[in-house]
Amino acid sequence: MLPHLSLTPFHLRSGGESGPAELEWFFIRIDSGFAYWMGPVCPVELPVGVIIVIPPGGTGLLRASQMGDCAGRKFGLRPDALAGVLTFQELRAVERLAGSLDNGIKILAGGQSVSARFDALGVEGCAGITRRIRMLSIVAEVFDGMMAGMPDGKDEPSVPTASDRFRRLMEESTESELLNLSPDELAARCRCGVRHLNRLFREQFGVSMRGKLTELRLRMARDLLSEADAEVENVARATGFAHPGFFRAAFKRHMGVTPAEWRRSVQK
Repeated sequence: MLPHLSLTPFHLRSGGESGPAELEWFFIRIDSGFAYWMGPVCPVELPVGVIIVIPPGGTGLLRASQMGDCAGRKFGLRPDALAGVLTFQELRAVERLAGSLDNGIKILAGGQSVSARFDALGVEGCAGITRRIRMLSIVAEVFDGMMAGMPDGKDEPSVPTASDRFRRLMEESTESELLNLSPDELAARCRCGVRHLNRLFREQFGVSMRGKLTELRLRMARDLLSEADAEVENVARATGFAHPGFFRAAFKRHMGVTPAEWRRSVQK
């Protein structure tokens, strides 16, 4: 697994292979040599300068040419780590993108501006937050282009219903913003009762409102626990759990390990 938004060089010897992404998207640029994407449909040649975008769990392999080695740079992106940036609907749109790619990947030609911007990530003085912001700008441009042909479902009726207001709220609010609202406040924004709001959550996400908000809190907790000085009790409070015991039980139920076990495995 690649660290989130961390530029990493790679080198494949002649005929060498690299496996697909795991939980994150891969953004890869070929800097030297020749490579092939061995996808589920057919092999695709990847010359110098080309960018390959591989979704989580992508089916296929990156293989260096038999004629010589291949080198480049890559970084991973976990959309769920952008809870304060992407809205609910944007996160779902990114998830849908993964199943819409031909041959399992998206290829951007070397002559496009995004390739030159990717190449500039390695220049001296471009590091830390500056580099991560530039990575995010590349991701935004790529995802915007990929989503251009997807239906957005934004046709509004003349009289918006609670369902329309709920959809609009999911489109315009980040996960962090939604976690700061109580069920009563969410229902008030949709101009409906809490019971009806719960039905809307089930229709949209397949789980109850409480279940979805708990999932978001645990996802946030998982990221906080990866920090070196994270304490379980502090993370429990920061993610809205009234008691550390409730937090530990919920984390173990959803993640399969305790918060302390997760922290040790990630920090190790």
